Amino acid sequence: MLLAITVGAIIWFVLLLLYGQLFIFFRWSKEKLILKVRYFYLPLYPFPFGKKKGKEEEENEEEAEEEETEKKGKGRFHWPSLITAAPELVGTLLKSLRFLFGHGELDLSLQGKLGGEDPAQVGQLLGLLEAVRGTLTGFGILVKNEVTPHFLEEKTDLKLRGEVKIRLGYLLAVIPLALHYLPKRKLWRAWRRG
Repeated sequence: MLLAITVGAIIWFVLLLLYGQLFIFFRWSKEKLILKVRYFYLPLYPFPFGKKKGKEEEENEEEAEEEETEKKGKGRFHWPSLITAAPELVGTLLKSLRFLFGHGELDLSLQGKLGGEDPAQVGQLLGLLEAVRGTLTGFGILVKNEVTPHFLEEKTDLKLRGEVKIRLGYLLAVIPLALHYLPKRKLWRAWRRG
């Protein structure tokens, strides 16, 4: 009896963890990209990108990357064979993204100023932004477009903010879905030829 209660509690706890929502917030501007991840309303880790590094740190990183590429050599895949599998790989990626968009929520917000010397180009860019917004809205993505046009001034300062909500179980369910649709034989041949 105690074993059944323990197993039942473990199963209940695992299901509760899989049902929990994963929140991903991002904010992008010219200077930096900030990414924050929360699970069950607890912050997991903020990821700031775009911090300025010193020249010495950049040079050391470039040297380390060059050494790694020299050590690795040419890689393990036979690239021409892998390119023949590209349509199936893109199809697998699209099916996985369609699954995620169907089971999650994505809200985007574009804010800022858009300007340029030629008012016609500014108008065309605003029309393009509205077309992208309409297309994304058709996929169920909520997009707020708060861009102010400046037709005679060269002021361009755009900020993109977004929020992704998805349950952890659906995120983990994408892995077997993608593995099912992968072109396994073509990938195996490309691996063997490499």
